[in-house]
Amino acid sequence: MPKKCSLDTGFITLYLTGELPEKWTRVANGISKGRTTGLVPEGVVSETYYQLLKDHRKEEVERMIMKLKGIQGIRLVEINNRIAILSGYYHFRFREFGLSLVDCSLLAIGHMEKAEIYTTDGNLKLAAKKLNIPCNHIVI
Repeated sequence: MPKKCSLDTGFITLYLTGELPEKWTRVANGISKGRTTGLVPEGVVSETYYQLLKDHRKEEVERMIMKLKGIQGIRLVEINNRIAILSGYYHFRFREFGLSLVDCSLLAIGHMEKAEIYTTDGNLKLAAKKLNIPCNHIVI
């Protein structure tokens, strides 16, 4: 069974722009070859689109998003009732960290799928630690 990783907007944005740090290239290679499953909540796709529009043309961003969806090891995660409810609970529980609902969906998916979270958000890392969810964090 492939390793599972819950990927945040920072990871996806860096990956699509070719700026992924060396520390994360091994997991990215595993995802592109299907040896690792990269779990991407629907909300991360929207946030990534928004972030990329700051520095790229709309058509280029749309191509990047389609590239993301075509990567062998990427699995887009629909926000079902279980994820939505758990995300809402985490949003309330960790309100002092100022996490977005998308961040909390990463926590919910990490918990439910037993997936390591890959993030550039220090507060997400702190919340993951409180839940005993493995988290790989870099500062950008």
